[in-house]
Amino acid sequence: VSEIGKAPLQQALQVTVPYFLDWNGEVYQPTRIQILDIHVPQFDLKFIADFGVRMLVAANFTFQVFRVPEPLELTLPVVLLADARVAQGSIRTPVVSISACFPLFSSAVVFEGSGSVAPGLLVPVQKHIEAVLRNKLCLSLSNLVQGLNVHLGTLIGLNPVGPESQIRYSMINAPNITKDYISLDIDAILLLLGKPIVLPVEATHFVLPAHVGADGTMVTVGLSQDLFDSALLLLQKAGALNLDITGLLKSENNLLNTSMLGQLIPEVARQFPEPMPVALKVRLGTTPVATLRTNNATIQLQPFVEVQAVASNSAFQSLFSFDVV
Repeated sequence: VSEIGKAPLQQALQVTVPYFLDWNGEVYQPTRIQILDIHVPQFDLKFIADFGVRMLVAANFTFQVFRVPEPLELTLPVVLLADARVAQGSIRTPVVSISACFPLFSSAVVFEGSGSVAPGLLVPVQKHIEAVLRNKLCLSLSNLVQGLNVHLGTLIGLNPVGPESQIRYSMINAPNITKDYISLDIDAILLLLGKPIVLPVEATHFVLPAHVGADGTMVTVGLSQDLFDSALLLLQKAGALNLDITGLLKSENNLLNTSMLGQLIPEVARQFPEPMPVALKVRLGTTPVATLRTNNATIQLQPFVEVQAVASNSAFQSLFSFDVV
């Protein structure tokens, strides 16, 4: 998870450094400072029980100081420590907030080839950069978290599953946070044509199994039997599981034709003396049944199949139909 977060974090840390005012003995000379690169070699996350997450970010900032007569490049190592509280928001979504943030700075390192640098310049430049980063880094991190909250907030809206179906999420309880993991109890409601699919009243309460042999696992997702049943019902009603099987209608190599079928059913050969393409329309008239067991899951389908042939006028003619049990 932390590896995935490095890219947006590096982008968030790309702040603007205002001009450094250097006193030359008579007037203040403005000197432009620009961040050339940010490298994050370390990004660690640690759970805090009943609170949230502790973050440790080690970043190397490369700056260019546009001094006269030649620019100066230097690297400033920074360690950013932050605590983020994870709670349940008023609209039943996870909410993350930065409760504490502390940047720690090491000594700047001047790149070789930048020429000699007087300590009288390097020290005030580093102090100027540190003062800017001390104010802006934690603010940027907080803004990044707020963007995450906006994304989490959109999850509770209707998310399309198909042309006529949607799914809506909400968090039932406050997050359960231990030193090893964070658990979110999410309620998923499936809707078809704007109407929710109602679960049976006698549905049993779903409990996530104990974490057995899950060392090194980043995410464990538990899906209830009722969710499977609702999803299959939604897919069946929306026609998402229906299937049309056709051969290449104008291909001589098409084996899905009346000639091949007529070898098994003589009446087909009598009606179609010339080979004509055949199409199979597979429809699910009943809801699929999912059965979940330890290390095993099966889905029982009972499709209705209609066999059609292309007539001389290019229209499909129904030959016969059958149920698959």
